[in-house]
Amino acid sequence: MKPLRLLLLIVVLSMAIAIVQSCDRSPSACFTINVNTDSIHVNQPVTFNGTCSYLADEYFWQFQEANDSTLGSYNSVVTETFSDTGNVSITLTVLKGSQTASTSQTIHVKP
Repeated sequence: MKPLRLLLLIVVLSMAIAIVQSCDRSPSACFTINVNTDSIHVNQPVTFNGTCSYLADEYFWQFQEANDSTLGSYNSVVTETFSDTGNVSITLTVLKGSQTASTSQTIHVKP
């Protein structure tokens, strides 16, 4: 009977350690784009997917065109259409509690 109790104690302690360690981890941000970034054109819907982000509870998108900034939604996946040619900076910030992480990428929109 004692070995069974010892095994149960080891399992419970291992689970508790794993839960505590996962609470201390910071999120990381990443996103994918549904089209080749060399072939994005004006008025073409482009989907940005942030589900590859790690430990993210909230998502905040920002699209920065030449003189215009569009704040995206708090969804993990967003679709954006660009009305002008040129470079666009896309930033995804993810949040988990008070911790944040961000990643950015610049694309070029063609006519």
